[in-house]
Amino acid sequence: MTTVKNHLLRIALSAALAGVLTATASPQTIEQGYASKLTDLPSNASQTLDLGAATVYFTGTDLVLAQGTTTRSLLQFPKSVFGSFTIRAAAGALLFGESTDGGIWWVPLDAANKPRQLGTIKLNYSAALYNRRWAIVSGKTGGFAAKDNDLIAIDLTNGTQDQIAVLPGASGPITVGRNGDLYYATASASFPPPKGFSDIVKFPAARVRSAFGATHLGMSDGVVLYQGIDAAGSLVSDRDGDLFLTDWVNDNIVEISDVDGKAPRASTLASYTGSSVSASGLQFVPSAANRYDQQFEPFQRSGTGRLVVHESDFTSISRLRKLSPRRAHIEGSKGNKIPKATAFDLIVKNGMTSGTGFVLVGMGQSSSEAILHRPFEAPILWSKMLLQPILIAPVAFDSKGEATLGLYNPGFSNPLSLTTQSYFETGVSAGSSEPTNLVLQ
Repeated sequence: MTTVKNHLLRIALSAALAGVLTATASPQTIEQGYASKLTDLPSNASQTLDLGAATVYFTGTDLVLAQGTTTRSLLQFPKSVFGSFTIRAAAGALLFGESTDGGIWWVPLDAANKPRQLGTIKLNYSAALYNRRWAIVSGKTGGFAAKDNDLIAIDLTNGTQDQIAVLPGASGPITVGRNGDLYYATASASFPPPKGFSDIVKFPAARVRSAFGATHLGMSDGVVLYQGIDAAGSLVSDRDGDLFLTDWVNDNIVEISDVDGKAPRASTLASYTGSSVSASGLQFVPSAANRYDQQFEPFQRSGTGRLVVHESDFTSISRLRKLSPRRAHIEGSKGNKIPKATAFDLIVKNGMTSGTGFVLVGMGQSSSEAILHRPFEAPILWSKMLLQPILIAPVAFDSKGEATLGLYNPGFSNPLSLTTQSYFETGVSAGSSEPTNLVLQ
């Protein structure tokens, strides 16, 4: 059985060898349609957690709360231990696990309250908040030589433990969906794992609830949603039917879409092949209720939450990358009021890269949007003024996601109000720009 620590050391060694064998490191590539923001952390930071206004990370001895340039230790160990997970446990508290001694800790964010050890779960690896009372922890409680991994529910008030599932193999990551379904990624006990070993398994909420008490679940109680992933190190849900996982064998982030549908599908959200860093952990931060039936998908409106990626080279670089949907934007080169007898451009920004899309122009001023259709999973929002456009023109998007359409305003006896919008498809996603109002004078 390969320990988590040895697993990370192997990744670090692989990264170091890659640096020796290649003259330069390539940047990671991220699926189109997302905005990205980077925040640097201390080089030894691990088990990170984005709290919005603050960040939590573990140094080996201290669980640190950082807000701007101010830091405060939330939990301190007398010796270095190997951190396993840090998750939100309540509005003002965290749950922290370490696998050296197996400690599971309730950690208040308020400096007036002290952390307390809820209990011990041997070789704990991953955890997910199940409800306000319980968290579920994935851990190899039988030791390295055990053939099975355990999922243990722990009571967040008194530390009571309840075995929820016994599953074959090494410790796999877990996450909980919005309906209480439990998702688990199987893991091989051998290293390197056989190609295509890991499966994504769903345990329906009703089955999970039935496992509290004297019984526990096995693999036969779950439904295999997706097969053939080489490895899974971290697993999170975006709350609208998608899963994200780190495949540390191929050094990328995989999205499993539409897990509540009939045919979940996998795609690469981000590739770190050849990069100086790897994705070592994931966190999804949900937001308030979405507008316009929006989902966490590329080219959508912001405000649907963010996927937080801990990037590290396991030696000197540690940082958080925050990904959020970014919708395209269209604007006039001469502003929104175009003088008569004037040539002008309609410029689309943050669209697809290196492909062909369309710019449409319609009569009237746009005041609202509706769902046009769903060529993929997410809705396409479209101005009602463009349901019968007067112009549809193809445009070429460059490598930066920009496209330009040249037009001319001959002038009119009365100002002419127009609405313009862009549409494009990448093959795995689609998007529309925010509608923009123009006046031809």
